[in-house]
Amino acid sequence: MLTRAEYDYTVLDLLGDDTRPAQNFAREPLTDGYDNDANANRMSSDGLKRYMEAAETVAARAVRDRRDLLLACDPNAVGCYQQSVARFARRAFRRPLTVEETHAALRVYADGYAAGGANLGLEWAIASILLSPQFLYRDERLAQAPPELTRLSDYQLATRLSYFVWASTPDDALLDAAEAGALATDAGVSAEVERMLKDPRSDRGKLRFLGLWLGVEELETERKDEATYPIWTRSLSRSWQQSLALYLEHVVRDGDNVKTLLTSQTLYANADLSMYTGLAPTADFERFTPTHRTGLLAQPGFLAHFAGPNQSSPVRRGVFVLDKLLCQPPGAPPAGANLIPPAPSTAQTTRERFAAHAQADCAVCHERIDAAGFLFENFDGIGQWRDRENGHAIDAGGELVRARDEKLRGPLHGVEELSERLTKSGQVTDCISREWLRFSLGRTLDVGDLCSLYGVQRAFATSGGSFDALVRAVAKSDAFKAHAAPETMP
Repeated sequence: MLTRAEYDYTVLDLLGDDTRPAQNFAREPLTDGYDNDANANRMSSDGLKRYMEAAETVAARAVRDRRDLLLACDPNAVGCYQQSVARFARRAFRRPLTVEETHAALRVYADGYAAGGANLGLEWAIASILLSPQFLYRDERLAQAPPELTRLSDYQLATRLSYFVWASTPDDALLDAAEAGALATDAGVSAEVERMLKDPRSDRGKLRFLGLWLGVEELETERKDEATYPIWTRSLSRSWQQSLALYLEHVVRDGDNVKTLLTSQTLYANADLSMYTGLAPTADFERFTPTHRTGLLAQPGFLAHFAGPNQSSPVRRGVFVLDKLLCQPPGAPPAGANLIPPAPSTAQTTRERFAAHAQADCAVCHERIDAAGFLFENFDGIGQWRDRENGHAIDAGGELVRARDEKLRGPLHGVEELSERLTKSGQVTDCISREWLRFSLGRTLDVGDLCSLYGVQRAFATSGGSFDALVRAVAKSDAFKAHAAPETMP
């Protein structure tokens, strides 16, 4: 089923509607942090009502405000409205309509025409199309169960490509390529991917992944303890969210690679965030290069999210590095473990309090978690730089204990050293590759995906961590272009 983001981008591309109607839909359940898992994202009875309301509202607005966009012919010509309904349905269904589907859409148009004229007929037809399963679901079913991997049909592959690269429906050119059989070859797929990557909409797919991978979708609702952080306001949380979004846009636009993601000395700040730049407040967001802000891991929004309401959190920050950048997540805590972090103190540093918090059964995991998390200790719970805490000098030393890549091993000090070392590691590019492939498929990876995964990882590492190269490699992989046989699916 289309996610809320995919729905909004789709109606934007189909109808020019930028009102984000899907924000009224229920949030998708997250699987491995992603919102597009085919087995988890399902329709509910309450959800169906909201989809109906959205379809009717979007259709009415489109006919009222953008009728000329919908009509592909002279509105006074015989059959123009019917032709436009069929053209819209092809884009919305992402394939040619069957005879039955065409008749159904035109019957709805005829009913609307009889009730109120051509414009009402067009409105009713669009609403019915937006509410249809053919629109709301991406059909990747097999005609029959094969004994082995089977390539997606050209139209199915066009749809998967479009929602992967653009987070939206295929355009006419991609559907025409599918109709001509051009997507039946690897060369044809590559040609379309190159065309799509040159389109500004390709930023959407990358930003969709990066936002979900980070897990900061609700950063704007982050709350902090006002006694500990008197400068915290709801406006500050919203500014964290926008600043981080602008940083990711900068990464995709200006570098489009892992090195830029992890080491760009860029911070977007407004008046709310002036404490991070040391410069006079500005009304709008501007780009700064303040000290101590190297890469994603030093962004105020990231640091504030991966912290507690009244203190920093070596655990949350360390787990992010191990899980999302190294793909070596710590195990789940044992039953009965005390999950409450040590209380803040006016006498000890965070490092001193957390160094003694691990129970005997938890020590083996916290050896890895805390050693990575302590590298962030120059940043407090809202991401402000600190040299001292409670009168004591900050110790931001640590390491990546038992990292698989030898390049990652050895003592480290602070986020800047950590970020620089991460950019030199094949373990990091391998981990991001795995996450991105999983996201592209909308399901958990299976043993049958290993060959595709290895190929994607090699291509990404060889490219120096280029996100465009990663998108190309995923799109060319067998896992992406094929149905998985039932026995190999999770």
